[in-house]
Amino acid sequence: MGRIIKGFWDCHHCGTTGIGGDLRECPTCGKARDSNTTFYVDKHKSTYVTKSINRNPDWICTSCSKLNSDDVDSCLSCGTPRTRNSLNYLQNRRSHEVYGRPYDYGDSDEESNFDFTSENIQKTECSHTSNDSATWNRNTILNGEEFSISEESSFSFGEAMKSVFTKKRVITILCIIGAIFLVAGIIWLMLPKYEEITVQEMSWKRNIDIEKYQTVSESSWVLPPTARLRYTNWEFSHYRKALSHYETKTRQVERQRISGYEEYVTGHRDLGNGYFEEITATRPVYETYYETESYQEPVYYDEPVYQTKYYYDIDKWLYYRSVVTSGKDKNPYWGDTHLARNERVSSQNESFFIVGINDKDEKISVSLSYDDWNMLKVGRLVKLEISFGHGKIVE
Repeated sequence: MGRIIKGFWDCHHCGTTGIGGDLRECPTCGKARDSNTTFYVDKHKSTYVTKSINRNPDWICTSCSKLNSDDVDSCLSCGTPRTRNSLNYLQNRRSHEVYGRPYDYGDSDEESNFDFTSENIQKTECSHTSNDSATWNRNTILNGEEFSISEESSFSFGEAMKSVFTKKRVITILCIIGAIFLVAGIIWLMLPKYEEITVQEMSWKRNIDIEKYQTVSESSWVLPPTARLRYTNWEFSHYRKALSHYETKTRQVERQRISGYEEYVTGHRDLGNGYFEEITATRPVYETYYETESYQEPVYYDEPVYQTKYYYDIDKWLYYRSVVTSGKDKNPYWGDTHLARNERVSSQNESFFIVGINDKDEKISVSLSYDDWNMLKVGRLVKLEISFGHGKIVE
């Protein structure tokens, strides 16, 4: 049998709650507990009982519906003797489940014939789960009879997890704030800046890149289709991992084994008299141990790989020269390329710049499109939208 725990009940006459299961009358209004009373376990206040108690449920007086201990044969409230028709607390709770109300001694024959002594009378258990109950332990002796029980691991673990989650939350918030500032900084750098400057200098630069079709000598592991092969050679290409042998090694392996069994509380059975009995089960307790284990570890070496390498001549268009023109005036022009028969223009690029002074006497250099650049002249005051060194005239 499990350990006995003192339960509690609430007075529905005056509203007093948490009355000890060992008290028949409410300490506030003096009313005795009756057929409407429900016993319960309070995990914060319930205590273990070491004294011997009657484990039978209280019986209900047929006259006044008050609960009386199984130790007495007459109602302590009205004096009515206990009869064979007197239901007990558990039978009354069962009537609640079947009919949704306490048993009425004046009910019809259909209800009065309900078999309260058969297997229909089920043991009522408290709704506490095994996780709550298994963490209680005895730690203080009260009046030499009862031991207070308190939660241990569940609360300490919960507080620890709460602390961990709080730290994680703070770190997450700081990371988010840092990311916001970083993104804001990048956006600020990307946003265009507006400057009003007086043009002091204008310049331009034009560039023509020229390619030449020429023969070059190359080598490769693959022969291009337009190449003219000169010769081949068997050469080292790369290394690959190859299995050499196996070595026997040992390692410590973690194992688990049962070291014993422990009893834990899965719930509580309502005795129907203000007390509850623990329902227990057993579970294995494991311990960690280590074993030395042998295994085969492969050993590899770098194996050289050889392939055929091709040496050949091939004709390609390659960069050859540039024709660059520039000036600090407003007369840009392209240089004369004087292309030979085996030359061609590969690309043409041009840039236009101005240098000006803003109202803070700061020198600002910015590139412009040709159309904007061509609209300006030295000494003109102009408002620019500048982004990454490139400007645009703002009207």
